[in-house]
Amino acid sequence: MRLTAILPFLMACEGLPTPGTIDGLPATDNLDIVYIEWVTVPPTSATDALIKQFIGDSERHPVAFVSAAWCGSCKAYKATLASERMKAVHAKVQILELDLDHHTELLKTMGIRPVGVPHWEGLATSGQSSGLHMDGRAWSTDTLDAMAPVLEHFFARLDDA
Repeated sequence: MRLTAILPFLMACEGLPTPGTIDGLPATDNLDIVYIEWVTVPPTSATDALIKQFIGDSERHPVAFVSAAWCGSCKAYKATLASERMKAVHAKVQILELDLDHHTELLKTMGIRPVGVPHWEGLATSGQSSGLHMDGRAWSTDTLDAMAPVLEHFFARLDDA
């Protein structure tokens, strides 16, 4: 019954652009697709090989993001990630999310010593800390307008590290 209702509609759509095009041009010619490259490491899967594979699979700067399930500032940060502004801020980085409570040994092995969360740490291609880090104390409130410029400045410093 549903098929008979849909068929006339589909036949009426004859003059529309074909899928994957906008005004007859390939969609990629009209759109600048920006996404955040992000991997959350499950508590039971944290291995050096996984970290090195993650780092080796991208052209972007690797950054460890250390969070915790109980961290309100971590939740506030993640809530801003769908915004176009934060997508642009994260355009040159890849985020490897590690949990402070579940990845304590891995964090030590990687040379990451967070004082608190949220915590961001630049990573070398070896998977070790590059020595460049910051945490949520870098801004006064957990808002997009407070976080975006600070993160943008921090991520830009990765070019020099």
